[in-house]
Amino acid sequence: AVAVAAAAAAAAATAAAATAIAGRRWAACSERGGSELEAVRLDGAREAGDPCSSDGGDDAAALYAAADVDADASAGGDAMYDPCFLLPLYSAAWSTGAVVDSASFVRQHHFDVVVMALGSRWLSVRRAAASVLGRFYEALAGETFREQPELFNLLFVFRNALSAAHAPRISSIVTSFVVRAAHVLLVPEHHLYGALNKFLFLQPALDVSDVPLFYQMLNSSAEHFRRDRLWMLTLLCRGMRDAVDHRMMKRRHVVEILLSYHDSALSDPVTRIVVLRLLADAVTLAPVAHDLLRNYGLLSWLLAVANGCARADHFMHVVRTVDATWRTLTVV
Repeated sequence: AVAVAAAAAAAAATAAAATAIAGRRWAACSERGGSELEAVRLDGAREAGDPCSSDGGDDAAALYAAADVDADASAGGDAMYDPCFLLPLYSAAWSTGAVVDSASFVRQHHFDVVVMALGSRWLSVRRAAASVLGRFYEALAGETFREQPELFNLLFVFRNALSAAHAPRISSIVTSFVVRAAHVLLVPEHHLYGALNKFLFLQPALDVSDVPLFYQMLNSSAEHFRRDRLWMLTLLCRGMRDAVDHRMMKRRHVVEILLSYHDSALSDPVTRIVVLRLLADAVTLAPVAHDLLRNYGLLSWLLAVANGCARADHFMHVVRTVDATWRTLTVV
C-alpha cells in the first residue's frame, strides 16, 4: 500500500510539473497572439511515417518512444506540443488515481490538445486521443459543478459521433468547434451560451461531416448577430487546415456564400478582412488553390475587390491572398 501511494504521488507530481510547463508555454503562445490550434502539433514529430506506429497501435509505450525525437523535428519550438507526450501523460494521471479537476482541464486548454489530436493524420494518435477522451468523459460524469451538465452533454454528443473501433479522422473545423464550444459553455454569460446549448441538446450525435451551426450563425438575427458571424468566420479560419476541411466546406457551399457575403451590404470591414484571411490560408494548399481558381474565379473576384477597396488594410489582405496563391502555384 505504501508503494502504491508513493507511485501515485510521484505520478501526480510529474503531472503537476508537466502542467506547469505546458501552462507557461501556453501563456507565451497567447502573448504572441497564438490560438489553441497553433499551440498543438497534430501531425506527430516526424513527417516520414506514423511516429507512433507499432504493433500495439495506441499503446502508451509506443507513444512515449515516439516522443523521443531530435529538437530539429519540432519546427514550432516552445509554441508546439507533441500529443505523443501529452496524451500518455493525461492517461497516466487518471490511471494512477490522481485528482484531475475537469473544469480546470478545459480552462487550461488540456482538453483542446485531446480533441485536436482527433484530427491527426496518424491512427495511433487518434486512438490514444479517443482513449483519453473516454477517461475524461468518465471523470466528468462523477463531478458536480455549475457548468457540468452542459459540458457533459457536449462530450456525450461528440462521443456518439465517434467510432471507438476505427478512430476516424475528424475535420479540424469540427474539432475546433468542440474546443471553442467547451470554453463557451464554461461562461454562462457568453453571447453564444444559449445558442450552443440549444443546438447540442436537440441532437443525439454531432454530425462530423458538416460545418456545425454555419447557417445559424451567418444568418443570425440575435442581438449580437455581428459577434455570432465573426465567431463562425474565425472558427473557419482556425479550422481550415487541409483538403479534408475544404471538402467539408465545399459540401455546404461555404466558399460561394462567403464570397457573396463579402460583397453584400450585410458585411462590415472586420468580417470582410476575416473572409480574405480565410481565403489566404486556403490557397496555401495546392488542391484548394486550383479548385478556387478553376471553379470559383478567385482571381477575377480578387481583382474586383481590389478595385473597390476603400481601406488600406483591406487592400493589403487582397494582396496577401494573391501573393499566397502565386507562391502555392509556383512551388515545384
